[in-house]
Amino acid sequence: VIEYPDNDYTLKSLLTAARIDYDAKNYKEAYDFYSKLIEIAESKPIILEALDGMMRSAFYLKEYNKAAEAAKKLMKTDKVSQDQIVFAHYVLAKTAFDKNNLKDARKEFSITDKLTTGELGAESKFHLAEIDFTERKYDEAEKTIYQLSDNYPDYPYWVAKGFILLSDIYLERDNAFQAKQTLKSIIDNYNGEDLKTIAREKLKKIEEKENKEGKEAENE
Repeated sequence: VIEYPDNDYTLKSLLTAARIDYDAKNYKEAYDFYSKLIEIAESKPIILEALDGMMRSAFYLKEYNKAAEAAKKLMKTDKVSQDQIVFAHYVLAKTAFDKNNLKDARKEFSITDKLTTGELGAESKFHLAEIDFTERKYDEAEKTIYQLSDNYPDYPYWVAKGFILLSDIYLERDNAFQAKQTLKSIIDNYNGEDLKTIAREKLKKIEEKENKEGKEAENE
């Protein structure tokens, strides 16, 4: 039906096809259908759904510029939901972060953190700590990591990532003992093997460095 010239069924066919592909995680096809839909849609609810679909599809394809463009248009649309606003700010944050635009990333992650207590808020709080660490603001980064732990206990993945980052902060302060204890805590208490593996690798590097320095001191 979509391949025919525009007709009475074009809009409904585009909307249905876009929904089917989005639900099937065929994000490229979904984005294309939503893009065509936005060109002919006149109903505000359909325009809103099309922009939301474009934003999310482009984001999952890691085409952040397209996602950010849709996010900005979405937030200017009538009757945009709280969930859509949160995700739009999150998209803008990730887009800026991907471009190493830390100033805008910090601004948008902060907004996302304030707007939600869900997983996007937890991830945003982690990235705020990560930005502080990148800018060598170690005290601020440590404070943010503890806020992450206190405010988002239901999201252990991001809490654990925060404490892995905290171990890096301790190393920057030449406090290898605290870094090792922090990593051991993750290895002992976190359930997922993904972050446990990272923690083990970091711990191994610290211990290897200490052993090397110890042998060099003995030789001297």
